[in-house]
Amino acid sequence: MKKFKFLLTLTCIFLVGILYSQPVPSWNFDTPMVDRFWIAMDETFDTVPGMNGGIINNPGEDGRWYFYDAADPWFNIWFWNGDFLPMNSKHVVIGFWAHVWDPGFDGEIQVVVNWDTPDWAWPPPQPPAPPLPPFSPPEQELEFVGRSPVNLFPLPASGEMQWIEFWWEIPDFNPDWISVDVWGQNFIIPMEQPLPPPDSPLFPWISPWWNPAEPGGIIIHECVPPDPADLNYEFGDAPDQSLAYIDGTIGDFPTCIRAIPTDYNDYISHPCPNPLFFGGWVDCEEDGNAGWCPYFNPDKYNEDECGGTFPYPPNPAGIIDEGLMMPGAFTITGAVGSETYAPCGTLTVPLGKVCDIANWGQQIDAWIEAQGTTTGYFHLLIDWNQDGVWANDPATTCGGQMVPELVVLNHPIAGPYSGPLSAIIPPLPPVQIGPKDGYVWARFVLTDDTYGPLPEDWDGHGQFDLGETEDYLLYIAPEPVPLGNWPILMVVALIAIFTVIFLRRKM
Repeated sequence: MKKFKFLLTLTCIFLVGILYSQPVPSWNFDTPMVDRFWIAMDETFDTVPGMNGGIINNPGEDGRWYFYDAADPWFNIWFWNGDFLPMNSKHVVIGFWAHVWDPGFDGEIQVVVNWDTPDWAWPPPQPPAPPLPPFSPPEQELEFVGRSPVNLFPLPASGEMQWIEFWWEIPDFNPDWISVDVWGQNFIIPMEQPLPPPDSPLFPWISPWWNPAEPGGIIIHECVPPDPADLNYEFGDAPDQSLAYIDGTIGDFPTCIRAIPTDYNDYISHPCPNPLFFGGWVDCEEDGNAGWCPYFNPDKYNEDECGGTFPYPPNPAGIIDEGLMMPGAFTITGAVGSETYAPCGTLTVPLGKVCDIANWGQQIDAWIEAQGTTTGYFHLLIDWNQDGVWANDPATTCGGQMVPELVVLNHPIAGPYSGPLSAIIPPLPPVQIGPKDGYVWARFVLTDDTYGPLPEDWDGHGQFDLGETEDYLLYIAPEPVPLGNWPILMVVALIAIFTVIFLRRKM
């Protein structure tokens, strides 16, 4: 068997048979899931046959313990934990009685909480199977399995029962699967478990869910929705570290706080609510794309607003979130590897043809609200070359001139104003469309002057004190194929043919 390996060891406090290593949590359970488990390991760090199992309160789970050895050796039992939810968090409490397997020798047990990472959970349909060994390459264990710090608990050779408990919180998402992981020597978590000690720190969290008729230790875990107080920002929607175009191009648009890899502050945000916004209101979220960031594919694009509302109401306040009035907006749908573009609504008109001009109020427009004496600025970025970033490309030209992807920059909006961008004073300049047909991600942004005027190479990121960001997938139509001289030649040929036929009939 592998040599026993210590990971990070937490100092544990011995309190009259109660082993505990943390302050009590600040939360309580409402409607958690409850599972039970038992296991024994001998002095050789191997499991004792017939002494390992669990009661799994979800059909289809097998209650088995699995051996993991890619990073460090562990025995693990998985419990289904509900759907992966990026805006939620997870609360976990574990408690059990344990003692040495072979009296006369000291024992020790290490316990951690594991969970499947978003890289495993997304995209579906990867669950409902947990990330089971073996992994190929072995490094995938670290990619797909998250782990709490290690709790090390010594067990006296006297064989005295010890009550062990600890808790953990997964703050950034609710995983599909959660597990109890153990490692050690000469210990047993028996099937026969006395009642938890009333003086244990976690007794108020464990006792309401302890069923004395069920064997083994207990794991209590609950999916927790976000606190409404945390939903006080508005973010963008364009794909960040996810598929941006169905040719395989990955988007690196500055949208997600949780995108990996990411640069510090490489996203865009605005406080919510605030008096400068598109459409009828500012939507509040925990991260971009209505909190789904950075998980877009499959079928999670445009979870915030998609556009395509037509006809647009004269006064959208309180009616719709999105501000886009024209052109039509699109989205990406379909399973991974089979994605297609689809319209968001009934309006499917393109922004225009390649290298054409789009005029405000005719081919492009958006509704804005600048309440009170708010002074703001409008900015527009469009990914003309479809490379997944907003940055000027000298090769993107029309008529020998580069077409900038920073289409509009620092255009002033004086409040109070409620209406379309096409009617603001001073008027917006026409939009020079790029040379490549197909679909392009566009970012419409309202900001204050948090950073002063934005620079000429701005890429769409920043944390602003006012405003809103809305991202849309627009369509650029191709230039009609030129017919050249073929129509004239065909007419001449037809005249010649009919002339010959006419002359033959005259003869």
